[in-house]
Amino acid sequence: MGRLLAFFTACVCSLASAAHAAEWTRNGPLGDTPAHVHQDLPLSDQKNRGNWVLDPKFSDEFNAKGLDTQRWHLVAPGIAEEGIGPAPSVFVHENAKLADGRLQILFRKEQVPFMKGNPDFGYTTALVRTHDRTGYGYYETRAKAMDSGASSAFWLSFSGLPDNWTEIDIFEIGGRTTHPEFDRAYHMHAHVWRTPTSDQHLDIGAAWTAPWRLAEDYHVYGFDWGPEKLIWYVDGIKVREISNDHWFFPMQMLFDSEAMWKWFGPVDDQYLPSTFNVDYVRVWRKQE
Repeated sequence: MGRLLAFFTACVCSLASAAHAAEWTRNGPLGDTPAHVHQDLPLSDQKNRGNWVLDPKFSDEFNAKGLDTQRWHLVAPGIAEEGIGPAPSVFVHENAKLADGRLQILFRKEQVPFMKGNPDFGYTTALVRTHDRTGYGYYETRAKAMDSGASSAFWLSFSGLPDNWTEIDIFEIGGRTTHPEFDRAYHMHAHVWRTPTSDQHLDIGAAWTAPWRLAEDYHVYGFDWGPEKLIWYVDGIKVREISNDHWFFPMQMLFDSEAMWKWFGPVDDQYLPSTFNVDYVRVWRKQE
């Protein structure tokens, strides 16, 4: 990890909210997708042209009996610095578990004692994040979004620097929303929330529209975070690319589900409880 962080230490950069020099998002189907012959390599680079080496510290097959608490932290309600989850949902430990070789994050209609009597909260969900921060590399997960209006998300955030708060959303999916077109929308965003000179929010976001509902099946989602570019993949095919103008600092890696009423619309309770299934997460670094 020392070599990985060397460029962060050496990087002296101003995070101004300048426009991106390059931005591209796929329009239309993926076409022919690669076969996942070599599980130890990114699906999008099965010949390993990127010279990738698996980083076991941030990779997890989720085959153990319980979540590895040395690697993962479960956010709990009542801890002010971590948040409780966006209303009307609350993060609780019980909604994140390992079962059938998968990380399962549940979204339920229920109140917990912590929020009992508060009419603004009537649902529970979960957020799982790494203890440590991670930097440039290739991130891949095989996952199935939950088949409800609650979100399913894989993202990077929390640099730990009070004056440099950045975030990269590898995906945010609403599997069954009040807006049918969103059920096929693969949302990808990169945020700058705060810099040493500004707290103006910068959001470089876009969505690729799939020909199928994203919650219908498992798909392989990849993300290449490099010093010059951010590149998103679905089933081994590139769906978005932007230049990296701001995202240089290590961040924690997260999986969660949230209530996004203002974006996806209210969750239809008849589809609850719903489950976001993560088969694995694998992270590679470029070998020097």
